[in-house]
Amino acid sequence: MKKMIVFYLAAIVAPSLAAAQTSMESLAAGARSLNTPAFSRLAAGFRTSAVEALHRPFSGTIEGAFAGGPVDLVLNRYAWDITGRVGQNPVDINIDNQNATITGRDGSAAVALSFQWSPDVIRISGTDAGSAYDVTLNVTGGSISGTADGSPINATFRMSGGPIQGSNTGDIALSYDAVSGRVNGTINGSPIDVTLTNLDLSDFMEHLYLFLAPQS
Repeated sequence: MKKMIVFYLAAIVAPSLAAAQTSMESLAAGARSLNTPAFSRLAAGFRTSAVEALHRPFSGTIEGAFAGGPVDLVLNRYAWDITGRVGQNPVDINIDNQNATITGRDGSAAVALSFQWSPDVIRISGTDAGSAYDVTLNVTGGSISGTADGSPINATFRMSGGPIQGSNTGDIALSYDAVSGRVNGTINGSPIDVTLTNLDLSDFMEHLYLFLAPQS
């Protein structure tokens, strides 16, 4: 009788375990599909479960002020685009993960960039507003370097918060609060005070080109 009960329980439990394993594999696959380039990554030093990755918001915002004008950007991880306004410039950017390109308009200027992505280091190159743009963003190392707006760019930061210091055509002197998402200070002489929602500092730094070129 005991043997019959054991066999009966095994017949019930085994399929349930197999189904659970299949479900977790599906969740993991879904999480991997979300962890794609352009602005979807884990902050340095953190890890997340498949369930948490699947529940990551599909969009984030950057809102506040820059160069005397409003900032109202939506970064959409479903449509893979960035739309809104930075200062006086309307923004309409498309991110093509398959072809590794970032293209669109920043005000009256064209954005034509390509990227090479990894979780730790991203290289972005091409032209922004007609000027050469070729930068390497080291997310885990906390640095961005290269050429932007036709001039050298070098800056350091920490994902955990604190100062963002460096230079481009002028000084980059910012402060980042990882809890509130606030980024404020000056970029190339222009004041900025914005709040990142459902984004981290790497998202902002990856699309820093939107805040470097002169306002048109």
